[in-house]
Parts: sequence; structure tokens; C-alpha cells
Amino acid sequence: MDKKSIVAALDHLALFDAYGKIRKRLANQAAIIMYHRVGPITNDDCYLPPITIDAFREEIEYLHKNYTIISIDTLISKMNSRQMPKNAVVITFDDGYKDNYTYAYPILEKYGIPATIYLATGGMDTGNLFWFDQLSYLIKNTSAKEINIDGLGRYDLTSEQSRCLVARHICETLKKKSENEKLALIEKMKDCCQVRIPNDIGFRYYLTWKEIKEMELINFGAHTVTHPILTRMPLESAKHEIVKSKLEIEEKTGKKITSFSYPNGQIGDMNAQIIDCVKEAGFNSAVSFYPSRLISYKDDPFLLGRVWGSELHILKMLLCGVYGDLLQ
Repeated sequence: MDKKSIVAALDHLALFDAYGKIRKRLANQAAIIMYHRVGPITNDDCYLPPITIDAFREEIEYLHKNYTIISIDTLISKMNSRQMPKNAVVITFDDGYKDNYTYAYPILEKYGIPATIYLATGGMDTGNLFWFDQLSYLIKNTSAKEINIDGLGRYDLTSEQSRCLVARHICETLKKKSENEKLALIEKMKDCCQVRIPNDIGFRYYLTWKEIKEMELINFGAHTVTHPILTRMPLESAKHEIVKSKLEIEEKTGKKITSFSYPNGQIGDMNAQIIDCVKEAGFNSAVSFYPSRLISYKDDPFLLGRVWGSELHILKMLLCGVYGDLLQ
């Protein structure tokens, strides 16, 4: 039996519900749920596959029925007053994909549910792809059956499955490089794959400012401009990415932007200097991916972990707190 089947079986036995009820008697904690894309399962050019529309709808219906869904600003206000709300969750999306508007927003709007989308502004109304989507586009669209890139290695591309695995492996490798090294290697990939990325393809995949303004239930946060890993670049460049994204969103929406999301959000993707830059830019909170556990008022508002929105069984496991407890 695989891990997903085990999780589904435990959920079927209502063990996650029981664990969560016991835990809530001991302390009030909240969860921040992270999504990226929502849409039909298609082999498009982007790196991250979407959660299906039906799966997203199922999760939202479950959350609407069983939790109090609040905004990130409300959560921060409650944390500051040391009065954590009962049974609360915050819904967030990273990057700013167009399917957030096309598929996710109508479901959120149906239930009157607030959410936050953290925008990497370099994808809005520019036509450009973020570096990881460039990588995915090159791997998926090259006619080559094998590539050999100096500094990355030799890879087999004879099947759709192998191409997905190669894109994942190269992406994880590039995350460990400096920003300049990463961009130089992507240029090498373009030459090796002999693929030209259309200048306007970003309009197909990322939100426009017009669509952003139409989503009245959505709060927006900043997620840099080009989605670099901030600790892999000079501090002044990182500061520019943080500040510029905030100013762009405020200019385009006319609203004050108070929350930030660290790109990638794993251990090592933020440090004391980066956190200081976020504070100095005028944010009052920042979210990451690690640690994947529930939040109490004692947590640092600039190091808020999130849980991954995926299959409902897995989400229930994360929301009941058992996974985070095992991490400690």
C-alpha cells in the first residue's frame, strides 16, 4: 500500500477528525493553505501541474463547512492581540496564474470566501515566463530525444514521463545555483534544446492587471518580480525584488500591500537579512512553505509556514495537526 492509500484509509476511519478535535481542546491554532494552479489536467507548458477543478471545489466546500476562513491580515491582527481565532484557515495562492481567475475565483466567489494571491509581478502583462516555466517550456517543446548541457549533465527525453522527471531534476538543481548561474544555464538550455520561447506566451498563463482588479474578494500580496531565490543573489538585488513588487502592485491596484511570500519558501530561501528587507519594505507578515504546520500566536509573523492544498485526504491530515506535530 502506498503512502496516499494509507492516508486515505486513515481519513476513512475518521482518525484525522478525532486527532484534530482533541488538539483543538488544547490550543487554538490556524492553518495557511498554499495553492498555485487550479484547472483541467492538461500537458501545458508550465512547470507546476494544477490541482483539478473538482478537487479544488471539494476542498473549498469542505473548508467552508468545517472551518472559519479568514484573510491573512485578520490572522495577523489576531496573532498580535494574542487571541487566535478558533478553527481558522487562510487560503493563499502563489505566483499569479491566470487559472486563479478562470477556475478558482468563481468557486471562491460562490461561497464568499476571501483569499490572498501573492503576485510575482514580472509575469503580469509582460508576456514573459518565469524561469521555471521557461525551463519546462524548453524541455516539453524540444524535438531532441536527448540533451547534454555543460554544467547540468546529459538527460534522456524519449518519453513524456522522462521529460517531466528531467524538468523536475533540473529545476531542483538550478535552485541551488546563484541567480546569475541559473540564468546562464537556462540560456545554455535554449541553445541545446533549439527552442524559441514566444515573447508573448506569458499572456496565456499569467494574470493581467485587469483580471486582478476584477477579483473583489481577493487580497493581494507580493512575491518578488522575477521569482528568484532571494538568498542566491546579492542583497541589494534581493531588496530591489522585494520593494519593486510591492510598489508595482500598490500602483496597479490602489491598495496597500501588507503581506509577502518568499519564493520557493524552503529552508535556506530566507535568512535574517532577507527578513529584515521584508520588514523595512513595510510588510507586516511573510509566508513560506516550511515548516508545514499549524500556527499559534507565538509564531514569528515573518516566518509563517503553510500546508499544501492537494488531495482532500492529505489536506485533512495536515489540518488536524498530526503532520506538524511529527515534524517537531
